[in-house]
Amino acid sequence: MKTNLFLTIVLGLLVLITINTDTFATKHRIAVSNFQFTPKSLPNIKLGDTIRWYWSTGTHTTTSDTIPAGAASWDKPIDISDTIFEYVPTMLGTYKYHCTPHLSMGMIASFTVISPAGLSNKDLKPVLSIYPNPVFFNLTIRVESEDSYIRDLRIFDLAGKLIREITFVTSPGVEDKTINLSDLPPGIFMLEFIDNHNKQYSRKVTKL
Repeated sequence: MKTNLFLTIVLGLLVLITINTDTFATKHRIAVSNFQFTPKSLPNIKLGDTIRWYWSTGTHTTTSDTIPAGAASWDKPIDISDTIFEYVPTMLGTYKYHCTPHLSMGMIASFTVISPAGLSNKDLKPVLSIYPNPVFFNLTIRVESEDSYIRDLRIFDLAGKLIREITFVTSPGVEDKTINLSDLPPGIFMLEFIDNHNKQYSRKVTKL
């Protein structure tokens, strides 16, 4: 009886997991074929957009060269076995990349990530990723931001009661932090982050 009840609770929590999607993000396609990337340049990529390389002919790579500080580098094959690679830029600036087998033939390209109109770097929200979600024990939190950093983290239950306040300080750039949630009961909790500009960001996490 207790086992069935536990399974019912777990299944119920899984159904309530919130998946964060950006409806307005754009996916930019880059064809990889005939010793070139097409288009060779993408000048107006917005934060949150996706770069998608897709294979057409040949054996290639998409490999980062010069990229903005704090951005994640990449080196992925694009061939008949690995036909697609997607990358979501998190920093403003120009990203230059190449195909390793055909670099000497000039197979290079770039894309530039710009700020949304009217916003400065300080106005841009940090990118917060949490995983695994649901979580049993340790939760990893990735913070990506060119300017902002997190200076405080609080955990609330769904009734708004403060459960825990954690010393949680990050630096500008990309940083991973791990917190242990093993002592929390099963349920859904709100993580409230506060950055150095006193802006608040919330994420839901399901504890199993």
